[in-house]
Amino acid sequence: MNTLENEIIEKFWELDDDAKDRVRAVINDDNPNMLMTLGEWLDWATQTGHYIRQKYGDSFDSVETLRQLREERDNDRVGRG
Repeated sequence: MNTLENEIIEKFWELDDDAKDRVRAVINDDNPNMLMTLGEWLDWATQTGHYIRQKYGDSFDSVETLRQLREERDNDRVGRG
């Protein structure tokens, strides 16, 4: 093993059990972007809907809600959030 591999393994063992499980899921998953179960995603979607309604009111339809979420995500990525 090379130095980087050894460092990664060393850091892995420093993680708590939940973090280790998340890392294993990413490594073992064919699609590392899919880290949520369906139930977790539904919970996230519900919470996000509540957040949008609290922030902007009930005037948005589904498409406008998605636009707002994308805009906030993009702003967060470039540090304007």
